[in-house]
Amino acid sequence: MLHFRSSDNLPADKAIADIYNFKGRSVSVWATEHSVATSYGPGRGEIDYVNAQLDRAGENDIVSIVIDSYDSVNFVKNVIGSDQIKNRIEKRPGRVVLRPDSGEPQEIDEQVLNLLDDIFGSSVKQKRV
Repeated sequence: MLHFRSSDNLPADKAIADIYNFKGRSVSVWATEHSVATSYGPGRGEIDYVNAQLDRAGENDIVSIVIDSYDSVNFVKNVIGSDQIKNRIEKRPGRVVLRPDSGEPQEIDEQVLNLLDDIFGSSVKQKRV
């Protein structure tokens, strides 16, 4: 937490305050859990779930959305890739983080990144030396 602010670790935040006299170092992000996602139900409920998170979080906040409550690939293709959600994500100044919390990490991460590239596009920056 000396170098990065994002954390929900309250004991570490207290230690930073006590040791370095630096209060309030940790900053959490708006993050959802599976129980929140599934409470909206599958299908149209998943769009309602994302809309609710974007409505409730500040427009500059980082929003971390769990995507694997039902089917990660379907969620990215049909929820995140829907015109409504895609446009909302593109227009907001804050970042949206999509979390595939299950599956084989190398496989699901690559699959999700490829789907997001299809939806939003991407660019490659030159490495600084």
